[in-house]
Amino acid sequence: MAERPASSPEQFLVPSAPAGCDVSSQHLDVQFPGVKRPLKFPNDPKGRAAILKKIRETRADILVLESTGIYGLALATEACEAGIPVALVNPSRVRDHARSRGQLHKNDAADAVAITEFARGATLRLWTLPDENRREIRALSDRLTQIARMRGAEMNRRKIVRDDGVLLDIEEHLRHLDQRTAAIQARLDEIIGGDPQLARVAEVIQSMKGAGPATVRIMIAHLPQLGVAGNRTCSALAGLAPFDDDSGQKRGTRHIRGGRCEVRNQLYLCAICCIRHVPKIRAYYDGLCGRMSKKEALVPIMRKILWTLGAMIRTDTLWIEHHQLAA
Repeated sequence: MAERPASSPEQFLVPSAPAGCDVSSQHLDVQFPGVKRPLKFPNDPKGRAAILKKIRETRADILVLESTGIYGLALATEACEAGIPVALVNPSRVRDHARSRGQLHKNDAADAVAITEFARGATLRLWTLPDENRREIRALSDRLTQIARMRGAEMNRRKIVRDDGVLLDIEEHLRHLDQRTAAIQARLDEIIGGDPQLARVAEVIQSMKGAGPATVRIMIAHLPQLGVAGNRTCSALAGLAPFDDDSGQKRGTRHIRGGRCEVRNQLYLCAICCIRHVPKIRAYYDGLCGRMSKKEALVPIMRKILWTLGAMIRTDTLWIEHHQLAA
C-alpha cells in the first residue's frame, strides 16, 4: 500500500492586535491597531503593498478578511507570501457580533471596525495558501460548475425555441460546451494524476462504490479538509450537520444548513448509488426510513459516506479493505 504524506494540521491564533479589512472590488478599508479610523486603499498592487507595509509598521499580528469572494484573494495571497498570518471569517458572524454591540449602521469603514472587534480575542483558524495544483483544480472545478449552469440554461431554451436558426445556434453552443467540459475534465484528471498525493487520494475515493471521477474532483477542489479535519467539522463544511433548535422544555426539529453546496450535491448522487449497490448502506437506509421520510433519510446516508471517505483517506485504506475491517 502506497504511503501518503500526512497533511499538516490546522493552525489557530487568538490575536491581540488584528487588522480588519473590508473588501470591495475597487477599495480595501483597513482598521489597523493603534490607528483611530480605518484607512482606504485602492484594490490594486500598489494599494495592497501599502497595506502590508502598514501592517508591519503597526505590528498587527494578523490580517482578517471576510470570506466573500475573489476580491480579497489577492491581498490574502500576498500577505501569506509575505509571512503575515491571515484569517478568513464568516461575514454573518461578523455582522451578528456587530449587532450584539448595538451597531446597526453599515458602511465600508464600519465593517472594517466590526471585523477588527470580532477578531480581537477570538480563536481564528489561520488561512493557508493552497499549492499551485490545488489552486488550478479549484479554478477549473468552478469553471465546470459555470459551464454546467450555462448548459442547463441552453437546454431549457431549446425546449421553447421555435425558430430553426436560433435552434441551430443553441445546438452549436451545446456542442461547444460539451467540448469544453471534456477538455477541462481531462485537464483536472491530468493534474490529479500527476501529483502522487492527490493521485492516491483519488484512488482511495474511487475505490468506494458510487464514487467516481466527478466525486474525486469535487472533494479535492471543494473539501481539502477531508481526511484531516474531524467528522463533525467536515459535516458542517458540507452542510450536513444537524443543528439543535431547543429551548427549555422545547425540543425542536434538527435541520441542516449552510455549507458547500458542490460537496453536498455530489454526496447526494453518491448516496443514491450506494443505496442501490452497497448492502450495508441499503440496510442502514431501510432502518432510517422506518423513523423518517425517505428524503430525510438521505442526509444520514450522505453523512455516513462523507465520514467513511474521511476515514479511508486518513488511514490510506481502500474501500474493500475498509469494508473488511469494519465487518
